[in-house]
Amino acid sequence: MVINLTKTESLKDVLLTVAHEYVHVNQHDKETYVSGNPKEEYSYCDDPNEHEAWDRQEELVSAGIAQLVEQGFCKPQVVGSNPTSSTIVAQLSEMG
Repeated sequence: MVINLTKTESLKDVLLTVAHEYVHVNQHDKETYVSGNPKEEYSYCDDPNEHEAWDRQEELVSAGIAQLVEQGFCKPQVVGSNPTSSTIVAQLSEMG
């Protein structure tokens, strides 16, 4: 997946976009993605995959920021196969 970003987007918009697309990746991973031809079955605005992503994106961004505040920005973290939210924020901050 590629997410094209410009420097005109706010950090919040970038984080929301990443969170939104993460939900789609998670849907595919858990095989809950509703497949089919949305153009024939329903419009983009009625797509159940999009509804879940829209519903979860704010929650994911808020949870990541809350975790950063709780843990502190400079505390070392044990990292598994997924980057921590502070890593994502740090990498996005370097873009701007």
